[in-house]
Amino acid sequence: MQIVFLLLPLVLVQRVPEAGSFTFLQENQPSSQAAASATADDLTRARSLLDEVKAALKSADYEQARAKVQEVVTALLARPDAEQSSAWLALLDDAAHAAHDVRELHSAKAALQRLLEVRSRSLPEEDYELQRARGDLAGTLFELGDPAGARPLFEQALEVCLRTLSEDHVGIQVLRDNLATTIRELGELEEARGLGEQAVEVLSRTRPPDDQYLQSARMNLAGTIYRQGDYEGARALMEKVLASYSRALPEGALNLQRARGNLAATLGALGDPAAERALREKALEAESRMLPDDDPALQLARMDLGNTLYVLGDSKGARALLEKALEVFSRTMPEDNSDLQRARLNFANVLYALGDCAGARTLDEKVLEVCTRTMPDDNGELQIARTCLASDLFAMGEYEKAQALYEKLLEIYARTLPEEHQRRQEARESLALTIESLGDLQRARAIQEEVLALYTRTMPDGHPALQRARGNLTKTIIEQAARARRGYAGAPASEATRADEGRCVELIAALCRGQVQAARAALLSGSSREAEERCAQLSKELDLSISLAGGYGVFQPHAELDRESFVLGETTRGAALTSAALMRMAGSSPRYAETRRALWQASDELAQLAQEGTTNDEFQRALRKREGLERELVSLAQELSGDGQVRLTFDPEALARGLGEHDAVVGLRHYVHTSFETEERPDPAGDPSPTKTSVESLCAFVLRPPEGKASAATGSRASSEPTESFRLTRVELGPSAPIEQAVH
Repeated sequence: MQIVFLLLPLVLVQRVPEAGSFTFLQENQPSSQAAASATADDLTRARSLLDEVKAALKSADYEQARAKVQEVVTALLARPDAEQSSAWLALLDDAAHAAHDVRELHSAKAALQRLLEVRSRSLPEEDYELQRARGDLAGTLFELGDPAGARPLFEQALEVCLRTLSEDHVGIQVLRDNLATTIRELGELEEARGLGEQAVEVLSRTRPPDDQYLQSARMNLAGTIYRQGDYEGARALMEKVLASYSRALPEGALNLQRARGNLAATLGALGDPAAERALREKALEAESRMLPDDDPALQLARMDLGNTLYVLGDSKGARALLEKALEVFSRTMPEDNSDLQRARLNFANVLYALGDCAGARTLDEKVLEVCTRTMPDDNGELQIARTCLASDLFAMGEYEKAQALYEKLLEIYARTLPEEHQRRQEARESLALTIESLGDLQRARAIQEEVLALYTRTMPDGHPALQRARGNLTKTIIEQAARARRGYAGAPASEATRADEGRCVELIAALCRGQVQAARAALLSGSSREAEERCAQLSKELDLSISLAGGYGVFQPHAELDRESFVLGETTRGAALTSAALMRMAGSSPRYAETRRALWQASDELAQLAQEGTTNDEFQRALRKREGLERELVSLAQELSGDGQVRLTFDPEALARGLGEHDAVVGLRHYVHTSFETEERPDPAGDPSPTKTSVESLCAFVLRPPEGKASAATGSRASSEPTESFRLTRVELGPSAPIEQAVH
């Protein structure tokens, strides 16, 4: 199931300020009392409703506040043109901002559209009030998930202000910042960064150090830099914002919590989940004290921490927080509210992780129904909803329904994403697994071969997506071979089967080497805990490699895979100790620490290219840059260790050289042994499909030096690989359950 990370967004769209006052628009509007003195029109009911909205907000009755704001906006918009006085316009402006405050964004949009329409007719093109109206509507469109609609309004307002105001005017910087944030959401990161840097540079020169506009611009620029993969750059900006807000704002201020949340997201991306969790817990604790229990901002903080716990593997802790946010949003938000849909998706992910696919499906179906009703068919959030529901259906065995959703996704991605984009390839992989489950292995294999070919051109060797593609294709080929020989275990292998066997061995050898490379990268760039966790995940591929080394019940045993499996298993086994030693070196060497940070950035750049799609030349340049930094770090580690013995990859030859003639090293490995079982003779009823079995098992790898005569390994449960420098034997010890039972 695709995980939906809905962390507090690195976005703070600002409203265009009043000329000369530098405050938010709504703080400088005429009050209802002032509007009342401007006209004799009967707007008493509208003013009364606005007062009721404020009272409901004060008492944290958000449902009542939204109902009243909908009523007042509807009433004001229904007035005929002849009764649309200046007092009416001021009240409509008040109502629009009240709607925004209670997150009734569709009502805010309707009111602001009418405001802009009226002001466009009655004001000169260069009037500042008209630019404020454009900016207010653009900001609301942005929050409604329509950056494409917001962009021309921000651009038009900025163009006018650049002609009519001084270059350093704060209103220009706010518009630049808002436009930068908007086009960032449209994927134009370089242009967004340029505009954001302009705004920050001017505001840094012209505003006080703790100015709110400067901090907002820094926060949004950090978001753009974050999207570009420069997490260290984003972190530096976010730390400045947090320091400023910590000085200037009370402990419970929402902007302070937002800054904590954004810095937390950055720290999480830098591989420090413990620090991320601490910041999110602090933000939630402060908001829980300052806000009513049903406040929308408090629910977002709960979701942020819940998602962090989910990533850390604490699904039960995540469930409590995400369930609470969903319960509140379900009671207090309109059925089509975007925050409610995100809460549903997040909680569905936790249910899925806890094995409740039916519960996840119910929520995902609801989200898809709402998104299909309220969003364009190509909308990105709608595709996430389709992906999540397709995952539920697949897990529940409803493959035809899952196939229809995956094919719909691919039809849309073919129009909206480049061929190399990872999301497009992931949808193809999911479709392949689905149609394989429906029995069409040939079509599934063809899709998987295409995906693997693209990933091989555009991803580093240890990338998880490339490794997943290798593993999935191998399993499909094995099942094809098993079905081709079904009904008779002793049937001779055809030429095609022998070719498939060679292809599988080639794929799994490459997968093992890729996992070793990924382990090396984790050791070089991650914290000790992160490296240990990552290496534990990488070692799970030993289930497939050791099973295939033994033939998988379909092919002959392949001793060459024993060595690959042994190296992968031992490289990942000592991850925590190796990483801790490297971390100590980083603490004592500024050069090592600087190179390590450069490796982080190069790895992030490579991951971004892989995710978004890239040319082969661009990818190869980024790959060479990262590999050069890895080599430099390895060299530095060996230099700093003094004896040059720091090894990031297990070397069986080096270990064997230190053994005496009659010595041996034994490494035990727990793994899941998978095999296809077939009948000894054809079934008269007609060639039954082979049966796949998976058993928790133990095996032992025995490493010996080359000197002396090797003992003959007999039977089908052992294999040997003589080499010039060492001998390696894998001995199957059988199912682990009786061994564990005897031990306990």
